[in-house]
Amino acid sequence: MFLMKPLYCDYFFWDNKLDHIYVDPAVPFNKMDRRTGFIETVEREEIFVVLDELLQSAKQNLATAGVEVDVDELFTIFDQTRDF
Repeated sequence: MFLMKPLYCDYFFWDNKLDHIYVDPAVPFNKMDRRTGFIETVEREEIFVVLDELLQSAKQNLATAGVEVDVDELFTIFDQTRDF
C-alpha cells in the first residue's frame, strides 16, 4: 500500500470498508489554542457538534458507495489528539 503524508485526512479502502483513516482535525485547533487559549467549554462543544455533523454526512455519503465508517472510532481518534 502506498502511503502519503496527509494534509488532514487520507482514506484507505479495502473490501469496501474504511480500513485505515488518518484524521487529525485537532491539529489546527491545538495550534490556535496554544497561541491564544481561546477554546473553552462552549467552543469545545461547538467544535464537537460541527465534527459530528461532518462525520455523519461522510458516513451517509460513503454508505451509498458501500463503504462503512465508524464515527465513534473517529471521535476517539480526535479526542486522543486534541490538547484543548
